[in-house]
Amino acid sequence: MGINIYYLAIDFVNWLLHNDLPKVANMFIGIILFLLMAISLIAVVSLTFRKDTPNPQVEKKLDNSSYHKPCPKMASSSTTQKPSSSSSSSSSAPSPKLNFDVFLSFRGEDTRYGFTDHLFVSLEGRGIHTFRDDKLERGEEIGQELLGTIEGSRFSIIVFSERYADSKWCLEELTKIMECRKESGQTVLPVFYHVDPSDVRKQTGSFGKGFAKHEKTVDEEKLKRWRAAMTEATNLGGWHVVKDKGCTSQSLFRKLLTSSSKD
Repeated sequence: MGINIYYLAIDFVNWLLHNDLPKVANMFIGIILFLLMAISLIAVVSLTFRKDTPNPQVEKKLDNSSYHKPCPKMASSSTTQKPSSSSSSSSSAPSPKLNFDVFLSFRGEDTRYGFTDHLFVSLEGRGIHTFRDDKLERGEEIGQELLGTIEGSRFSIIVFSERYADSKWCLEELTKIMECRKESGQTVLPVFYHVDPSDVRKQTGSFGKGFAKHEKTVDEEKLKRWRAAMTEATNLGGWHVVKDKGCTSQSLFRKLLTSSSKD
């Protein structure tokens, strides 16, 4: 803009010097136009300096504006974000309180006063806090307190015996144990006491007969969960206690101790 005024001033001076108007008229016109150009120059200079000078009121407004606040979308996502699933699983839910080192799942009629009793005494005698349900099962639904005990155990030992599958109580325990293994990493140690592991895995033999009895009174979905839990537990391997082969609860305990030291 300053360059344009400069060229206009030169053109105007040339016009004043070479026009045919009276001198008084030229002087009057010149004074008025020079005053206008001076005012224009002052305005240009003033605007230039105002652009470079910060305005405290404007800065104050900017400081208080929303542009200096966190992005609402980001702030919202940080407070409403939900964790992913395998995780699940794993990271947001609090770990259950561990009240026992070992939970024993067994069929009382088969092993309560023999193998399981010896195993329980051996574990407790070595300072391993073990839970054993001493109530005789009568076919009723498993209680929430017992399910909580399974959740609060570091290890679970499942003693598969000949009539284990006859008990709905045992099968519910088994399903809960395998659920805890999947969700909280509980260590599961199967024992095949005087039974063929293949019968347990495939639910044949005495295990097949046990499930056949439940088909009359238990819904199909629950039977599927029981079967899946039994197959999954058998696939973990374990210890096969054979009749008259000299495998005592003490020797089994040494194997269990070795396994627990690896975890």
